[in-house]
Amino acid sequence: MRHAYDVPPERVHAVLTDPGYLRDKLATVGGPGAELVSHTANSSSLTIVQRQGVPADSLPSAIRSFVPSDLAIERTEVWSGPTDGTIDVTITAAPGSVSGTIHVAPEGNGSLVVIRLDASVPVPLLGGRIERTITDNIERLGDVEHAFTREWMRDHPG
Repeated sequence: MRHAYDVPPERVHAVLTDPGYLRDKLATVGGPGAELVSHTANSSSLTIVQRQGVPADSLPSAIRSFVPSDLAIERTEVWSGPTDGTIDVTITAAPGSVSGTIHVAPEGNGSLVVIRLDASVPVPLLGGRIERTITDNIERLGDVEHAFTREWMRDHPG
């Protein structure tokens, strides 16, 4: 995923890691049971754990056969500095995992956030289809979060 912003990278990083922004984002687009689980900084990194919910009835039928209830998605971001981080996603009651990287860079007069994710679902015959469904849904969620972030930055000038 690639998302452009019209503010400097430092502002983008500050917003993406701000507990107030994260709580607002989760309340708006996080689904049932969404919450900021933790926000922990030490001398070398910042770790953010977010939980989001996906109602079972909004899942494609191929996934519902493996996941009979709502999903709880736990996303852990570890920022090693203002430009780079990792993302690990676990999904309760579902096979598979998602992991990747996040990078914030200057782009023209603004910034570009590049997120690279890999999904792995170890289910014979259907694993590839489920992986595509997961990545498609993550991309849609990324677009929704990007739109929310742009609006949040307009409403909360730094």
